[in-house]
Amino acid sequence: MSSVVGFEAVKFIQFARWIDSGEVVAPSANTELVRYVVGMNRLGYFYGFFVMASEANTFKINWLSGGVSYSLRIPLPNAGVVHYADPIAMNLGNPADSLSAITVTNLSDGSSGSVYQVRLLVAEAIG
Repeated sequence: MSSVVGFEAVKFIQFARWIDSGEVVAPSANTELVRYVVGMNRLGYFYGFFVMASEANTFKINWLSGGVSYSLRIPLPNAGVVHYADPIAMNLGNPADSLSAITVTNLSDGSSGSVYQVRLLVAEAIG
């Protein structure tokens, strides 16, 4: 890929879209709360996330790039919501590999009756 002002020039095949997990009650640690599989011969990018939980927890966005595992932590110090979106991909420079998954997991067990919901803003580019 060519470089434009220090950033990768990517040819997107779709607009970014939200992938929604639906609600999950009392997930055990490392539960895959949302999953997006990158298409064949494509590169996967994520531009934002929405994390809601009725208790404190830490979450991770996980992906493979060049066969190397990457993650990004999202702390939620109290019950509530963290919502972030950006026009620049959060994994620019390390796009998710073709046919690999971009996932969001929780690091700690959810307590009884706790409710979680996660969304991920993703797009694909020609790989």
